[in-house]
Amino acid sequence: MDCQVRHPPNKVLLSNKTIGDVKPRAWQHRRNYVEQDEKDAIASSELQSRRIDSKRKTFPASSALELQRKIRRKYQARYREKQLRTRLALEDDVQRLQMEIKELDYQRLCAPTFIPVEPNVWVIALEYFRIFRHGFKEASLEQSVLAHGFLQKSMAPDVSDGNLQGPKALMQNWELFSSYFDDIHVELKSMRNITEDTLLATTTTSVSISSHTLRSLFPHMNSDGYGGVYGGTWSPLAKQLEGQRLVMQGSVRFYWDSVTNRVVQIRSWSDMLTAILRAVGNLEDVSCVFNGALVTPDCTLR
Repeated sequence: MDCQVRHPPNKVLLSNKTIGDVKPRAWQHRRNYVEQDEKDAIASSELQSRRIDSKRKTFPASSALELQRKIRRKYQARYREKQLRTRLALEDDVQRLQMEIKELDYQRLCAPTFIPVEPNVWVIALEYFRIFRHGFKEASLEQSVLAHGFLQKSMAPDVSDGNLQGPKALMQNWELFSSYFDDIHVELKSMRNITEDTLLATTTTSVSISSHTLRSLFPHMNSDGYGGVYGGTWSPLAKQLEGQRLVMQGSVRFYWDSVTNRVVQIRSWSDMLTAILRAVGNLEDVSCVFNGALVTPDCTLR
């Protein structure tokens, strides 16, 4: 029995060479995937490495910057604290100096008035002008004690200024005068003996006229006649006087008793008439100012 071997119809076309030339596509495709995965892995690894290197490079820089900021803040805090301590120390020094000044002023005021064992009229006159050089307005208790003590020791019990009598009356007159005028300043210009027991002192007295001065000493210059107590209006002349600074030349005479070593009389005057004339400009207005005033042209309170 013959054996028949079956062959495909296209055996002639399918030679061994043709079959050998066929490439295994499936294997080639898989290998391409593997190679691509390897490339991707390498690229990812390189990228990750660069990121790590970048972090390693940037981290030290940011850390150093933060450290510098902390150090700067620390120095600033120390500087502010030092400034605060300095300011507080200066404030304490200023307060301490102010207290020392007040204490020295108090000691000066409380120091006993110097009157020599055998006082004389020159020493008394100098002390008188020192105590009353700014009048006696709003004096402290210590100043009041000092002034009263001086008058009691240096003046006779019945000392007179021509209108008032006694050391207490002289003190009250100074207080009243000082309450009427502002910014009182009595400047001693010279002193000389005109007799053995009489001393003449020349002075320049400066005062300022305020609205209170007008109400107290020149009430007639208001239309109600009482310094505005009942309303009324001030005359143009009164408004012209308000705020004026009067500079008055004058003198004070001290009459001395060599037996008791005390002053027995004080006579003082200041040329207020001339000062008012300079302020208002004419004698007619000067007459209107003093006609009804509670102060005389020689600056004596009525």
